[in-house]
Amino acid sequence: MTSSVAQGRGSWRSHTWFGCSVALVLNGVLAVLSIVPLRTGWRFLSDFVFARLGWTTANPSDVDDGPFGSFLLTGLTTVPVLALFLLVNLLVAAALKTNRVTYWLIAVVVLPVPALVRPDLWSGFGWN
Repeated sequence: MTSSVAQGRGSWRSHTWFGCSVALVLNGVLAVLSIVPLRTGWRFLSDFVFARLGWTTANPSDVDDGPFGSFLLTGLTTVPVLALFLLVNLLVAAALKTNRVTYWLIAVVVLPVPALVRPDLWSGFGWN
């Protein structure tokens, strides 16, 4: 008679707490990388989109070069971080035997947390 652990049902990878812990730690590390794309994306929206709608005031030093440079910087920082986020999470979610909805909910919620909690983190670069 084979045990349930040998068949894969009761292994440590199938516990919900383990999958949630892995999702939290892994995406907490990846979230640090998401600070730059979120900040550049906000600067683009704030200076070029929301300023034209009258919701924010554009920073004159950012607007001088036009929207293309800011849009390009936002794209060049967002695409690699999102690709890394998706690749790593798809591989880890497939390896774990946890609830996929819970795993992805934690992954998506944790991603913007450092940029929202510490908006002054990159203020040394002039991104206030």
